[in-house]
Amino acid sequence: MNVGLNPTEVVLVARTGISLPPELAQRSQRVIRPRDLSDLYAHPRAEVARLTRSGVLHRVATGYYALPPLNRLGDSRWVPDLNAVALGVGQVDYGVSSAALMGISAAYIHGDDSRSRFSPSPSNVRHCRQRTHE
Repeated sequence: MNVGLNPTEVVLVARTGISLPPELAQRSQRVIRPRDLSDLYAHPRAEVARLTRSGVLHRVATGYYALPPLNRLGDSRWVPDLNAVALGVGQVDYGVSSAALMGISAAYIHGDDSRSRFSPSPSNVRHCRQRTHE
């Protein structure tokens, strides 16, 4: 196939034939753990392994998986943003309102990329305890 003088990359989204439950596809939280899927699957670990092999989930750490955008399902080149994964892991572990990014990761998410030469780290996620007024 000749594409002229300036070749372009054509991204073909793989048709996986994997059925994805609507509850999983419509989740606002894109980082998941197998135990969070026990209400959808009788054997969540086996299903997560199958979905990972088929390219529907992306393993980001031991026990944590990222769900790609629906238009990138099956694309083996998709890699989640490290800052988003760090925040997602914190939110999955401690709750959405109890996790926050700190330091360079927070600055990057808020648009300050002046220190972008430093790589963000999942260790920049801190658990925010709810303070009780006594």
